[in-house]
Amino acid sequence: MKTLRVIKKMDAYPDKTLGQGVSVTLSPGGEWLAVGEDNRQTKVYSTADWKLKYSFQFQDPESFCGTCISKNQFTQDNKFLIMASKKGPLKKYSLSDGRLAKTYINEIGKLRSLSLSNDNKIIALATEWELFTILESSGAMISKITTGKNEYTEIAFSPLVKTLLLAGTNN
Repeated sequence: MKTLRVIKKMDAYPDKTLGQGVSVTLSPGGEWLAVGEDNRQTKVYSTADWKLKYSFQFQDPESFCGTCISKNQFTQDNKFLIMASKKGPLKKYSLSDGRLAKTYINEIGKLRSLSLSNDNKIIALATEWELFTILESSGAMISKITTGKNEYTEIAFSPLVKTLLLAGTNN
């Protein structure tokens, strides 16, 4: 951080309408960088050479989806990427070959945030008005909470996975 020099410039397609820009996630081991873009797309770069390794995008044959940002989480072993997209699916991709490993949900509403527990056992997903927790191994729904007045904006697991932290409007 002392030099503040540019390591790599990358083109990205941000969500300008809602002001979410792009979602940037570094893997726990520092091997991968995921850039979640508009139109339900994620680009994954290797930090060893900063080259694009994978580009994952939900293809909707009916239309382009502006304001459809993608959010990403890496597993602790750096072997998989969990990707969620507004008006798109919740999926898991292998980083060894880029193949789809699992689909958890076929269509998510107005995505706000995505979190994966440090033990890789629980996926938490927040939409505008709902919070879902999902068992990673089977894809089974653990819980679904609907908020009455507040919109969810961000979620995160505590380091020991005992607490799921929620932020929203009108906290």
